[in-house]
Amino acid sequence: MKINKFLKIALFIGATSVLFTACANKTPKNVKKVEKPRVENINNVLNDAKVFEYDSRQKLYRNKFTQEQNRNDLLLKFGKLCSDKKGKLVYIDHFINRSYVNAYANNKAYICEVDKAPYFIAHIASQNTNSYFSISVDEKVKKDYLDKQKDMEFESSLETTVDSTPTSVPNPKFQATPPSQESFEDGKKEREEIEKRQRAREQKTRLLFDKKDQTTMTFFDTWKQTGVDTLCSTKCKSINKRSTGFTTLKEATDTKWQIVSKIGETSEMVDNTCTCTGSSIVLRKLSSENQASK
Repeated sequence: MKINKFLKIALFIGATSVLFTACANKTPKNVKKVEKPRVENINNVLNDAKVFEYDSRQKLYRNKFTQEQNRNDLLLKFGKLCSDKKGKLVYIDHFINRSYVNAYANNKAYICEVDKAPYFIAHIASQNTNSYFSISVDEKVKKDYLDKQKDMEFESSLETTVDSTPTSVPNPKFQATPPSQESFEDGKKEREEIEKRQRAREQKTRLLFDKKDQTTMTFFDTWKQTGVDTLCSTKCKSINKRSTGFTTLKEATDTKWQIVSKIGETSEMVDNTCTCTGSSIVLRKLSSENQASK
């Protein structure tokens, strides 16, 4: 009897253990699996084949879409990535995409610096309503930027040594807070106005292009700068040189060109601290005899 009683107790304990184990292993229904939020980093963004394509020759990524809003979204995204690294955005004329420089007149660049070292280098270009965006995280591209900065600092130190009056040498770059949506909206309106005036000038210029020896050139001879950037004049003259081959209108008229007509005033916002203003001029190429007489 005692043995039977012991066997009954053992069987009861065994059955109870199996029942509890089955209940514990059973997955509750209607319970959603919580996924961890994906942490976005610069490699995830750049490796998105829907957005970027890689240029192995220049060691950079180019955006596939040229809409202005797409460019603005990228600026905000990379601005946040820079902030997440506790970096600062530095605007400077350091263009990494040579194709942009050769094809488009409007070029801008900014670098995210973390502990005075470049985290990424971005290059923006625009033409009419299209916007182009390139970015590089390549170590060689970063080294080229650092080498250029060292050369500029060395040249600045030489200029300071030559000057008998001690002066502080302005840094050719300035810090900027990551771009906000409000600043993009303001910049967008100003760019739309600039492009509207540009289209009007182009339409008027076409009427003057019946002769093959005539062309139009835009020269920026005045500028408006804000903030600590002191290179606004250099930036405006650089645009003249890239688009016309001459730094000033006088250089053009001193060689082989003669003024035919002034089309109108124009302005171009280079960045948040610099706006260039000037005129679009119709010029006629002088004959060899006229050039010799000059």
